[in-house]
Amino acid sequence: MWRYDIPDDLWSKIEPWLEGIGRDPRGAKNKTSNRHIFNGVLYRMRTGIPWRDLPEQYGPWQTVYRRLRHWMAHDCWSKMFKELAKYYDDEALVIDSSFVKLSQAGTGAKGGTSNRRSADQKGV
Repeated sequence: MWRYDIPDDLWSKIEPWLEGIGRDPRGAKNKTSNRHIFNGVLYRMRTGIPWRDLPEQYGPWQTVYRRLRHWMAHDCWSKMFKELAKYYDDEALVIDSSFVKLSQAGTGAKGGTSNRRSADQKGV
């Protein structure tokens, strides 16, 4: 198990929502487990990497992408999130109060952007 992979107790709550969805209609057996695929999707969403750069431990990137598309088409994600919301712990709330402070020039105040014409346009 990798550092950010989903723990066993949480996987036991998620697994029923994903079973049987995205299977090959011809009955071929999937070589990559849903848990590896799910962890690959989470890894990709967390890091923002391109699909092709997904680490090999999660299986072929095409398989991860295809299975995600099947899960999305069957509305698994919204159903799963509704179910997981039942286990919500309000003691774990985090509020981020970060902000970016701009200087006067960044807000368009004196010394910032101007609407003056350049010298080249006076003769036009």
